[in-house]
Amino acid sequence: MVQKFEIIKIVKHHNRGQFIFARHNDTTQCIIVKEGSIFGGIPVYHYTDIEVDAGIYTFRPLNLAGFPDNHFQAGQVTDLLLND
Repeated sequence: MVQKFEIIKIVKHHNRGQFIFARHNDTTQCIIVKEGSIFGGIPVYHYTDIEVDAGIYTFRPLNLAGFPDNHFQAGQVTDLLLND
């Protein structure tokens, strides 16, 4: 199942890696993001420890090398392909 998200912010933490904060475009639907789901072509997991609000999700790449530079931008709408 494909879900649409708008990227709010991209954060690079010095010892925890990269994180993408994104708003689910369908705020009436709560989804479960399993490890291995694909966000904008990159395998990710949902980093629930720092979820800030309903409808806001935090993703982290499975590969510790992180997201390619300039692959994502704030304001960009990106598909999340859920790993069912």
